[in-house]
Amino acid sequence: MNIDPSTHAPPVLLFTWGSLSFTCVLAKASQKFTMFRPDGMPVRAKVSVTFNEFRNGDLEAKEVKRETADYSKMHVVVQGETLSSIAARVYANAETWRPIAIVNGVDDPRRLDVGRHLLVPQLPFRDPETGEVMR
Repeated sequence: MNIDPSTHAPPVLLFTWGSLSFTCVLAKASQKFTMFRPDGMPVRAKVSVTFNEFRNGDLEAKEVKRETADYSKMHVVVQGETLSSIAARVYANAETWRPIAIVNGVDDPRRLDVGRHLLVPQLPFRDPETGEVMR
């Protein structure tokens, strides 16, 4: 049950019992000694174990379609758009253009190249440099 320092996870095991075989990690183990030699040395014990199924992350990702919690959107700039006009449409507030500028490294919010792809983050947004929360 020791955590492997290189993977930060317990070791992966292959549990086999007759025809049953599955990949797992040991979650819990306990033992109870049930028979002892006359000198006190234990010679028989019951061991109770709990295993958790281990699923390879790559295989699980193929089986289960997971979606990211990042609700950012991509926007392609069209002729005549500014960050304010994009913010007005996406956030319903033209004054919330700054998060879009920060994420995309835009210096002039009134001049955008047509066809440029902009990442539009979800609000509230935390400026990675200042830590300031913008709404």
